[in-house]
Amino acid sequence: MNTKTFLLFFIGITIVGCSGDTPDSYFGKTTLNVNRYFNFGKRDFTSMQQSRKQNMLIKLSDSEIGYTESYVEHIETYLIPLINEDIKKVKDLKPTTDTQELIDASLEVYTFIQQSYETDYMAIAKMMDAKESQNKIDAAIEQLQAEKASLLNDKKNKLYFIAKPFAEKNGINAEFR
Repeated sequence: MNTKTFLLFFIGITIVGCSGDTPDSYFGKTTLNVNRYFNFGKRDFTSMQQSRKQNMLIKLSDSEIGYTESYVEHIETYLIPLINEDIKKVKDLKPTTDTQELIDASLEVYTFIQQSYETDYMAIAKMMDAKESQNKIDAAIEQLQAEKASLLNDKKNKLYFIAKPFAEKNGINAEFR
């Protein structure tokens, strides 16, 4: 084998070896990261209210963590960028015959959450920041919970139905509940 052929072979092997995500990476980005959104809905707003009472409601500014009194600012600078980052990570995965269905189901979950953050969450946050009546805020949160929580659970269950055999096939130790 001459030097040029060896060099081309080495470069080709290096590119192939470095270009692919591992099954663990696919599983983490598509499935495990969904756990960040465990508190979706009523629990999320309860947590935000508790954080605000303790002056611990997070905002991001120029990639630096700070604190805010504004629910809108929290959602705009922290929650929405977090979900957008997770969506980007999944979209950056190279689909294969073994991963396409997993990626699609994951994007369905993440996109659903993203849309709810941008619409439902923002509407409620604006009410909270405007200090509207607690009854009106509670009713909006209950409506979000009633309309969206079970839909999100259905989407997550679909993802888990796909992710479980993927994990088993690839020797990934994961519990599904």
